[in-house]
Amino acid sequence: MTIKDEVRALWEACFEDPEAFVDLYFDRRYSDDANIAIRKDGRLVAALQTIPYEMTFCHAVVPVSYVSGACTHPAYRKQGLMRKLLKEAHRKMRENEAWFSVLIPAEEWLFRYYRASGYASVFRFDAEKLDLNVFLNDDACSDRKNDYRMECARGNREVYAYLNRGWRSRNCWVQHSYEDFLDITADLFLDKGVLLVAKRDERIVGAAIAVHKGDDLVLKELLFDDERTKTVLLSGIALHFETFSALWIKPGASYRHGMARLLDVEKVYSAYAENHPEEHLTFFIDDDQDLPENNGLYEIHDGKLSHDRNIGREAFPFTIEKATAYLFRAYLPYMSLMMD
Repeated sequence: MTIKDEVRALWEACFEDPEAFVDLYFDRRYSDDANIAIRKDGRLVAALQTIPYEMTFCHAVVPVSYVSGACTHPAYRKQGLMRKLLKEAHRKMRENEAWFSVLIPAEEWLFRYYRASGYASVFRFDAEKLDLNVFLNDDACSDRKNDYRMECARGNREVYAYLNRGWRSRNCWVQHSYEDFLDITADLFLDKGVLLVAKRDERIVGAAIAVHKGDDLVLKELLFDDERTKTVLLSGIALHFETFSALWIKPGASYRHGMARLLDVEKVYSAYAENHPEEHLTFFIDDDQDLPENNGLYEIHDGKLSHDRNIGREAFPFTIEKATAYLFRAYLPYMSLMMD
């Protein structure tokens, strides 16, 4: 049995995902290089994958690493194995020059669990209930709908380029490569979802990703060039699914969703200082047991950062969790379409 086969068997013992989704994940997402695992009693009993992504941050695109498939065999839980795996993962991510580790807790209690490893709840979202009848009966738009051509698209470069322009324009946003986009659409179609594209003069001017989750039709992405295009897209979604309501998941602050952890405080806060030359802050970190090189005294002044390993004077106390949260306090960090 290969390592991949062992990890898949562990996944199936821990999660209740449909076989088609597991096939997709292990065919397209999984790699031995991304996997970190623990063996006990001659068997693989805990594993996780660290998948590279990019994120817009401080007016740049920076590398991050996404923790996926973290699981421990039921017979080996409560032995500290996942904490050990996370510590190893944090070291590996930092060595690969990732700025942050990011993840989406599968259950509510896991937010508290990951906090103990330095993660902060920074990724949030809003959920807006839409009455699609409003868009179907929009008289101001109905006489212009013939200007559009609607397509139920599959993953292709043209659609990705349109979505990617929108994603790149948003700050603190976990980005998707073209290969990742192909995985997203493959997963979408497994769930009988749709990627609806609006074209005007043969140019894409809007796109929507929608799928049923339980009793709700969920809009997982909605991008449009203008309000008229938004109306046409939403009326198209209503007609495709023969439904008159939808839940639009979008950036906002109402509900927590994902978490982040700093991996290299000096590197990240140097970029932050450069982008906030007006800020003056002195703080210290002394609780990072996974990456102790992050501990020490930091001072931001005139767009520069200094770091002293010794904490020898008065400063504001930060945990690694709070140091992470502070960076995102003025933004709406967002993570979506992660196949979580």
